[in-house]
Amino acid sequence: MPENKKFSCIIPVYNNFDIRRVRLAVSSVLCQDCVDTEVIVVESNQEPRLQELEGLDRVKYVFIPQETRCNTGAIRNVGVLAATHSLLYLSDADIVFQRTDYLSSIADALVSNPDRVLRRPPMRRLLMDSFEAFWNRYLSDGLRETLDSIDRSSNYIATIGGNSPRMRFVSLPGKEHEAWTTTDELYRLYKSQPELETQVPLIFCGTRHWGGIALRRVHFEEVGGYAPNFYGWGNEDTDLQWKLGECFRMEFFPDDEHYEVLHLDHEKPYFNDEIW
Repeated sequence: MPENKKFSCIIPVYNNFDIRRVRLAVSSVLCQDCVDTEVIVVESNQEPRLQELEGLDRVKYVFIPQETRCNTGAIRNVGVLAATHSLLYLSDADIVFQRTDYLSSIADALVSNPDRVLRRPPMRRLLMDSFEAFWNRYLSDGLRETLDSIDRSSNYIATIGGNSPRMRFVSLPGKEHEAWTTTDELYRLYKSQPELETQVPLIFCGTRHWGGIALRRVHFEEVGGYAPNFYGWGNEDTDLQWKLGECFRMEFFPDDEHYEVLHLDHEKPYFNDEIW
């Protein structure tokens, strides 16, 4: 396999995140066609919970004992250090690739311009109420058939085995790549209580995967990787993208269903509004 078709996908796991969602994310990477892929799963917890992944082909598992605070940038950097391929895809444990040619298409885009870095692919939400049905179908039928069975008739969301609820779409004028969805109920609550402005990630979910980045490893190394001074959830990915944009041709993923990823919605008990 030529070097321009070899990807290392980095998936960080911390704060006792749901193991089932991790397994789905890993499975979607291992299903990729026409590229040589490896998955680096970096877990930071009090005790290891994902040792079972060590037995999977093309999966590397790294465990980091968690101290008093979780250093998200450092965890992600450890994943890149364990990678062996020249192309990187920086992802999260709640993201599923929906197409088997996803990474192959990205490899072609990166190769066509040696300075290109891609960020924030379009994203569809699998709502929490649909997760149990999604998981059970995955266990019985596999990932491909499960993805084929979800209802994508509503913009930005996906369901399985139920009706799609009415969602509110919110965007910023002149910033087409910054848009979010939420339920009507949560939106009314947000507008009625100004103090909720510090808890936006609990109210809204983006229509793009904020932390998704595809790039060459040499680009990652040239800017020094993730900053190691982000503690708790959030913003280490935005900081890395700022650095990459200062040095290379930073582009958004095309707003095309071909590049759309699936976010497995979940609770966020780790969110800290003061840190945010």
